[in-house]
Amino acid sequence: MSEQFRWMATAAFGLEGIVARELRDLHMDDVTCENGRVFFSGDAAAGARANLWLRCADRVFLVLSTFRAQNFEELFQGVRAIPWHEYVPKDGAFPIARVKSHKSKLYSLRDIQSVGKKAAVSEMKDHYGTSWFDETGMKFPAEISIMEDVVTVAVDASGRGLHKRGYRPISGEAPLRETLAASMVHIARYRGKEPFLDPMCGTGTICLEAYMQANRIAPGLFRDFVSEAWTIYAPGEWKALREEAKELRTESDAEICGSDIDPKAISVAKRHAQMAGASRAIRFEVRDLRDLPKRSDRGLVLCNPPYGERLLDRKQAEQLSKEAGNVLRTKMPEWRVGVLSGLDQFPRFYGGKPDLNRKLYNGKLKCYFYLYDPARGRR
Repeated sequence: MSEQFRWMATAAFGLEGIVARELRDLHMDDVTCENGRVFFSGDAAAGARANLWLRCADRVFLVLSTFRAQNFEELFQGVRAIPWHEYVPKDGAFPIARVKSHKSKLYSLRDIQSVGKKAAVSEMKDHYGTSWFDETGMKFPAEISIMEDVVTVAVDASGRGLHKRGYRPISGEAPLRETLAASMVHIARYRGKEPFLDPMCGTGTICLEAYMQANRIAPGLFRDFVSEAWTIYAPGEWKALREEAKELRTESDAEICGSDIDPKAISVAKRHAQMAGASRAIRFEVRDLRDLPKRSDRGLVLCNPPYGERLLDRKQAEQLSKEAGNVLRTKMPEWRVGVLSGLDQFPRFYGGKPDLNRKLYNGKLKCYFYLYDPARGRR
């Protein structure tokens, strides 16, 4: 039997349940949720599959230890007890890259980082018999997080954040993270069986995430991960898992469209679609919201309209929300509509009571995802 590990996927607040569902769909074991993170168990391949397939998580970590610490001596001994040498070779780089502390007696992030590093170096010294490490080899960026005096020490298996799919090197003025766009598609339960439209698409992120989910394209398929060089993986194991992901791809012929009033944004969206191999699958066009054609079929609209923070921008955002409600109800009366907005009382401007209202975070900005379904109103 392959060696089993404890893994952790971090996520923005509000998305933990979605990430847990993704992990269960990947047949991971012992999936449990906490604030901002989801734990699961599995072999080395489980960590690789999580990196390749999770759409809504921020990063995947290999958990090395969990213990209680109420002072720095307990922290030192707990970190030193980890067999770092079993993971990190003599020339490996093992920085304490991230430190978090919440409701704990240990709250100085700089001191936690310093003590954690000294403890890891102490264990490595004892095993390798040297007092100096060049740290020029493969990378093992570690995180120490403390919640109510419970310490979790984990190593980042992703490297760059999972929102970096590889298809979007160019961002608009207010970029929406790919992971948050994917969560909108997930919450709306889009499966590529109906037409899809983002009428304020900007540089096309929501459309691209809808395309990838509709065609079951692994979001991490075209990027690399820091853990690919780790010795817990057999030679060729990552390559085999990528080939497995390619074979699981499906083909959806659903109509996916994005439009925006800004020609520059549409030009960038087309470049992103080209990089994602979706040029023929997604139609991007310059179009004013008010010029949308009338549709009598059923479909799904997902969008993230601007909701400016300055007063003038906010007034404009409120007016745009009102206009979007009037246009979509008039021209697409049978379509479901999902909107991510940071506006207070968005439903008052858009009009009508949403069938779903879910709090999410766009970075540190609290916002809400509203879903309107005309079919529910007739039940």
